Formats: sequence, structure tokens, C-alpha cells
Amino acid sequence: MKQWLLNEEEKAMKKTVEEIETYYAEKRNLSWKDIRQSKQLLEELNEKYQLIRVLDRKGNVVVSVSNGASISLSPSGAPKELQMDYHFVNDERFIILREPLHTSTLNGTIEIARRLVKFQQMMNMLFFIMTVIGVVAMIMSAFIGRLVAQNFVGRLKTLTKTMMDIKNKGMKKRIDVPASNDEMSELMMMFNKMMDEIERLFDQQKQFFNL
Repeated sequence: MKQWLLNEEEKAMKKTVEEIETYYAEKRNLSWKDIRQSKQLLEELNEKYQLIRVLDRKGNVVVSVSNGASISLSPSGAPKELQMDYHFVNDERFIILREPLHTSTLNGTIEIARRLVKFQQMMNMLFFIMTVIGVVAMIMSAFIGRLVAQNFVGRLKTLTKTMMDIKNKGMKKRIDVPASNDEMSELMMMFNKMMDEIERLFDQQKQFFNL
């Protein structure tokens, strides 16, 4: 999920830089003046928590727009191909996209810096959901465990009471086995069968001695 969210952020940035490149490619004899005058377009393409700027071949900023993404980017050499890097700035995570700008008349760099606010919000929400699910699962496990324990103890008491009744009142007493098919029910059934066998053997002995 985390990687999927990051991929979606990167896709949005790549789409933006493609639209900027398409706009500049349609301009004939593109000049730095045209780049500066494209500020309105960049503002329209820019998303929240994002900064877009265009640099000349020497790394000087020609035009820059920001929408809630305050970041100081150090000048660096022009990239040969699209670069995507992750940086921490003032405890905030940014994706920095750098794309070479090449036209028949100009060479420079398009840079996009995106604060991962939405990503962090989604991660916080997922963490909250997972925490809630974990707590609910623990509560349900404890509740179910208690019910199982009570059921087990209750049937164990029934078994003990039946054994005491047999001791005090004779071997005719048997346990009422519940319909549930579990280990405790099997134990009760085995007890009943054992008592049936003991009673049968006891009756045989009585008949033998009465001959």
C-alpha cells in the first residue's frame, strides 16, 4: 500500500511535467521571456503542496510557482534524464522531480518539489485503521476466549457432578452430551460409554454370583 501511494504521487508529478513540456514544445522560437510569461500556466497546472520551477542551463531560476510547498532547493547540474529523488526537509518528506528541458533554442531544467502531505495523511489513516482493527480483534479474542472458557468450565462441572452422583446414587446416572462436536463433548461421550461398560460388567458379575 505504501509503495502504491508513492507511485501515485510520482505519476501525478510526471503527468504535470509532460504537460509543461508539451506546452513549451508547441512554442516556436521559445525564449526565456516566454518561460517567464508561462507562470500563469504553471500556477494552473500546479497542485496543492507542490512547487514548480524552470531553471536555465546555469541553474538560475527563470520562473517559479508554489502552492503550499516551501522548500529551498540547492542549485545542481542539469540532469541528463528524468530524476526522481526523496528528501527530508525540516522533518517533512518531499519528492523532487528534475527533468531536462531541451528545445531548438533553449536548454534548462524543469523541477517539481512535492510535499508528501496527502501520502502522510493516508499513512496516518491506515495506521489508525489498523490500530482500531487490532484493538477490536484483541477485545473479540478476549471475549470469545472467555465464553469458551466458561463453556468448558461449565461442562467440566457437569462431568464432576455426574461422577459424584454415580458415587452416591449408583451407576445409572449419565451425562447429557451437548450437540457441539468438540473435545469436551467427545470426553463426555467416552465417559458415558465407559460407564455403560462398567455397568455391563458389574451386572455380569452379579449374575455370576447369583448362580
